[in-house]
Amino acid sequence: NTGKDAMVVMKAVKGCEVVSWAAPPLGSRVTASTGDLPADRWAPFSFTFMPESDGVVRLTLMGRNQLGPDRALVPIWTYMDKVEAEGAVLVNGGFEEPGPKGLPAGWEPHVSMPLILRDGGMAAEGRCCAKTWHNGGLSQLLKVRAGQAVTIRCLVRGEPVLNLSALEPRTPPAADFVPPDPPANLREM
Repeated sequence: NTGKDAMVVMKAVKGCEVVSWAAPPLGSRVTASTGDLPADRWAPFSFTFMPESDGVVRLTLMGRNQLGPDRALVPIWTYMDKVEAEGAVLVNGGFEEPGPKGLPAGWEPHVSMPLILRDGGMAAEGRCCAKTWHNGGLSQLLKVRAGQAVTIRCLVRGEPVLNLSALEPRTPPAADFVPPDPPANLREM
């Protein structure tokens, strides 16, 4: 929801849930998540919600994060393409039309800037796709009508997730420090 107008209360219909941690009223925010995604192929993803009043809601696309060994947030990247809405008008769901500040037209950054890849080999369709994480997503305002279900569909894929425990500082075993053989002219005779 936008915060500018009266909050639109939504009911989760399919593939999403009403969150209890959002500011009141209950139902002012729904969330949908995928879990781990394949890195080698695009997968379909969708969810449906039902607004209880006319108004405007904010669709936010984002990936996840994890805590690194130093407690800093480390992105878990999610690629998104071919975002479509049924029951509301969504613009530029393929991210093809450029807009201001390097973002696709119709989209705003969520927290910080996401990456927009302009590489037909990476995109599911066309030549562009979005690469997002929890603190680098995209958002767009959608006008909704009371009692008209809204279904969001898109294609998603992930990246291999880092095993951060492997990044923790460690003292390598002595075998890691085997010196190379000295050059022939420095060897003892």
